[in-house]
Amino acid sequence: MLTPLQLPLDDHDRLADPPLLDSFHLEPRPEGFSIMFIPSEGVSTEQTETLFLRLDSPEGRLLAPLVQRIHRLLQSPVDRIVHSGGGNYTFLLPDGGSRQLDDGTLDPQTVHWLFDTLKHMAQIAECAFAITHAATGRVA
Repeated sequence: MLTPLQLPLDDHDRLADPPLLDSFHLEPRPEGFSIMFIPSEGVSTEQTETLFLRLDSPEGRLLAPLVQRIHRLLQSPVDRIVHSGGGNYTFLLPDGGSRQLDDGTLDPQTVHWLFDTLKHMAQIAECAFAITHAATGRVA
């Protein structure tokens, strides 16, 4: 059995059950998404799992419009998404800057949409991981 994560809460924290994105970015060669995620208990007993999904794979084709949605919601392209603890995420921008999900510049509805999109991306990653690793017995 996994030990629950101890997360400090404040007014801006959101709690969600795994799967959760831990790190996400687009690799240029081969073209695809490099993903680290916190898996559900039934999928893996590891704290994090990593996978690469080609852009032209079924899962890559599901993720691409979600990445575009994040760009639209932030009104900026994003190079990398990193889990910052609790319910917060950091979006690293091409100009070297960054935005926080919790930085107070986004209205509550946009924060909700972004968090839901990140959760959906984690679910797609976890499903791809489970399918890929089912034959190896790595899936719990």
